[in-house]
Amino acid sequence: MNELEQHVSQLRQALLEENGDAATREQHWLMGAISTALLQQDQPAMMALRGHLADLAPLADRYATARPGERWRAAWEILHDFTEGIRPLEQARLAEPRNFSGVLLELIGKQPGITPSQLANRTGKQGNHVSNTLRALADQGLVQRVPAGRNSFYHLSAMGSEALQRLQPHSEAPPEENTGTNVLQFPHLNGERLSAANPNRLPGFYPGAGL
Repeated sequence: MNELEQHVSQLRQALLEENGDAATREQHWLMGAISTALLQQDQPAMMALRGHLADLAPLADRYATARPGERWRAAWEILHDFTEGIRPLEQARLAEPRNFSGVLLELIGKQPGITPSQLANRTGKQGNHVSNTLRALADQGLVQRVPAGRNSFYHLSAMGSEALQRLQPHSEAPPEENTGTNVLQFPHLNGERLSAANPNRLPGFYPGAGL
């Protein structure tokens, strides 16, 4: 039993025994752990906390006063949002062309199966720097490593391809020619017929005229 499991177990026991002082101590410890995990963006810690908070809320509602279960529900929702949202944000950050990881991602996309030594030669960076960056890309699911003996070959994953495509500059549509007037075209209407139907029509106003 690790430290987190121990404190969660002690909180459960304190709630069951209606020991308010002990429950308060454990609540403070857990809220501190949640705050630390959020501030440090510690995803494994946040996921572990989220898993333990799932069944704390109904227990707190049942055995404690003032319905403190709402506190744990709110904490669970915050942890859930952060753990589900961090990965896409980190993927987008790594794929940015201004970052070295984005440069590697683009090179891998242009030459599938490229090796770390080839990437180091292309970028002029040290091998350990390239290896660490490739590991970060692989951890986020952006590249796939294919080992073969002493060599490793890297390919973009589906997520890596999507991330790269999202950052590609889009071709702009050619600007529309500005004639100086806004023209409304009504080809199915006839100006003479409109004049006969509406004798009070303003002179010079007809479908297709400049407004």
